[in-house]
Formats: sequence, C-alpha cells, structure tokens
Amino acid sequence: MPEGKVVKVKSVRDAKAETLSPILGENRKLYAMVAYYFPQYRLEDVERLPYRDVALLINTAQRVEAERMYNLTMIASAPQSKNGKGVKTLMKHFKEIIDRYG
Repeated sequence: MPEGKVVKVKSVRDAKAETLSPILGENRKLYAMVAYYFPQYRLEDVERLPYRDVALLINTAQRVEAERMYNLTMIASAPQSKNGKGVKTLMKHFKEIIDRYG
C-alpha cells in the first residue's frame, strides 16, 4: 500500500448487513418465525440481530416444538402399550424432567 494513503473500513456489523440486504426478502420468513416463537422480539428487532443468533433461535424453537410433538405422540400411544408399560415409561420420563428443572 502506498505510504500516506488513507483507507476507510466498515465495521463487521455494517458489512454483514450489506451482504444480507439483497436476500432480506428470503430471510423475512425466518425472521417471522423467530418473532412468532419469541414474542418479545418484533420483526424489526429480529432483522437487526446477527444471522447466527437468528439461526440459533430458530433451531431452538424447532427443537422445542419437536420435543413437544414427540411427547404428545408418546401420550397418545402410551395407553395402547402392553400392560401399560408405555404409561409407566412416560411418567418416568416426565418425572425426570420435573426433577431436573424443578
């Protein structure tokens, strides 16, 4: 670089926002999903979050939703298990969760 030449640089946050701006329309569905599952965030707030945080929130919401659906499936199928074994297993599973977080 020639001596005495001044180079202007942008912050990483500004550069990332510029990089994402052409595809903001595609990401809007992701932002809406975050705003739906985490109502403390408005859509405008989510748009300003770094992409890695948006991805983490979406993955967390999907995992929680999958666990919920799994538990509902287990609840529905447990009574049909042999000798009520499924009900006992399910009760043990939820008891462990209560003990861990309670």
